[in-house]
Amino acid sequence: MKKLLFVALTGLMLQVNWAGAQELVTGDLLNNSDDRVSCTVEKVPENSPQSKQATFVLKMRQGMWWKAIVLNSMVSGKEASKIFEIRTGDHGLEATISVEEDDLTPHVMFILAKGGKLSLWDERYRKMLKGSSLVGKKITIDWIRN
Repeated sequence: MKKLLFVALTGLMLQVNWAGAQELVTGDLLNNSDDRVSCTVEKVPENSPQSKQATFVLKMRQGMWWKAIVLNSMVSGKEASKIFEIRTGDHGLEATISVEEDDLTPHVMFILAKGGKLSLWDERYRKMLKGSSLVGKKITIDWIRN
């Protein structure tokens, strides 16, 4: 009975996760006492080389510890592999990466993290996205307050 219940709940969770895939929109991703992170989504011209890519820009302010964007592929409702990880802090206040359309799976997990006080990795935001919703866009993540 327990195994059947687990399978039923697992199937329900997968269905909810797949149905929950969304798009990033312009606005605050985080705005609480600890962090303020804004997102700007710009569509690139259709005839430009970037129209078949997703471009991510990560910015942080002077004096902050490192920040990161991670994009993981999703297979059968589970995070399968890392598509990319970019960080600021080690080499500057801004980092950029472009990802080809073919490298994006139908669903991806978008993660924001920062250097933590007692740990090296402090995940602050996680959202499942439609991979196709990122193509032809420049997504700028600006970590305003830490």
